[in-house]
Amino acid sequence: MNKRTVLSLLGYAAIPAFALASSLVTASAAGASPTPTIINTTSTHLCAGSGSWCPDVIASIPAHAQLQVICSRVNSYYVEDLVNRALEGFVAKSAVANPPGGLTDCDTTVHPAIYAAANALGWMGQDHDPLYCLQFVADSWAQAGRPIPGDDDAIDWWNGYSARYPRELPGQPRYGTPPRGALVFWAGTDNYPQYDSQDGHVAISVGNGWVVSTEQGNSGPDVHLVTISAVTKEGGGTYLGWIMPISGYQIQQ
Repeated sequence: MNKRTVLSLLGYAAIPAFALASSLVTASAAGASPTPTIINTTSTHLCAGSGSWCPDVIASIPAHAQLQVICSRVNSYYVEDLVNRALEGFVAKSAVANPPGGLTDCDTTVHPAIYAAANALGWMGQDHDPLYCLQFVADSWAQAGRPIPGDDDAIDWWNGYSARYPRELPGQPRYGTPPRGALVFWAGTDNYPQYDSQDGHVAISVGNGWVVSTEQGNSGPDVHLVTISAVTKEGGGTYLGWIMPISGYQIQQ
């Protein structure tokens, strides 16, 4: 992002992060299609990338979990756990019973939040936009067909667009956990002046409390996968919350 300080953001308190449990899913009505379900008798990995190549485990989903299957790749589905909607990610197709038909490709503009996060993951290990973190997340969304409106100033984004676009809204199924594709913000810190850490930071969520991040604190310039808590602890700065840069933040949108 532009090296304009976001120290004024330090006055903003992070929105309380607590998850609201969804009600249990009822059995399918007679004659209705069975609910997609994890086949495994043990827990199954949720991956940031895909089920066929999964060095990037970001959570586990319980055995026999009932699912919303949202989209597909060649060897994997993108799913949500219907009991705990904060659990989301790719699972191998072989792990899912009763998948629905007619699913669209995850890596298309039909699913911009999923696609934007996939674009960010595509830069893993590269020094893409170091010290220009808002440009990085804007690039990820632009490739998903949803250019982020406005300029590349973090103060404008957090102070202006956080009022315009959904963030941590009480009563929503992912309250407290940034959904995939959300922009996750931290205020500035003077802990690492050589890395311009006083300018604040933004990264892009891949769900389950993980983000794809450019350089922050003393992390080095390469794009990497890291937890929100690790950025807060090791990169310095105050966690501010998240914004989804489209109207509504259901990942099916």
